[in-house]
Amino acid sequence: MNTRTLAPALAATALVATAVVVAGPGAPTSAEEDGTTLTFTLSEDGFASKYLDHGRKGPSIGDRHLTSLSLEQDGAVAGRVEVDCLATDRVYQGQTCEFGAQLADGTLFFEGIGFHEEIPHVGAGDDTVHAITGGTGAYAGAEGEVTIGLADTGPVTITLLP
Repeated sequence: MNTRTLAPALAATALVATAVVVAGPGAPTSAEEDGTTLTFTLSEDGFASKYLDHGRKGPSIGDRHLTSLSLEQDGAVAGRVEVDCLATDRVYQGQTCEFGAQLADGTLFFEGIGFHEEIPHVGAGDDTVHAITGGTGAYAGAEGEVTIGLADTGPVTITLLP
């Protein structure tokens, strides 16, 4: 995640603002045949963010950015997202981010990386798409992707593989 993504998407941090939970098959593509799509917007309601400056003063390897924000559905809280981003790359200003989303029927975990500088012959990557690494409850054994929109309100779209 780069700060360009984190700030707008998760409100001035790594990835933030209203959620609409749409459960059930959501126009699956061939890769997500019979999968489930959950879509949220982010809410600054209960938003918290903390930048931990480790080592050299200013942005440097080892710095962390922690963020908490709510997911909403029809103006009501539908879940909560917790984010922990770690600066890992001085050359391309890269960072890794871990996310946990608490929903009514379980928890989803996902993670991703992003860069401020383009990597030669690779680019900066897509820091809006993150891999689902697991879950609990209804999401036990979950696989798929989470896409976080760059607008302050998201959206956050979770695509679960069958």
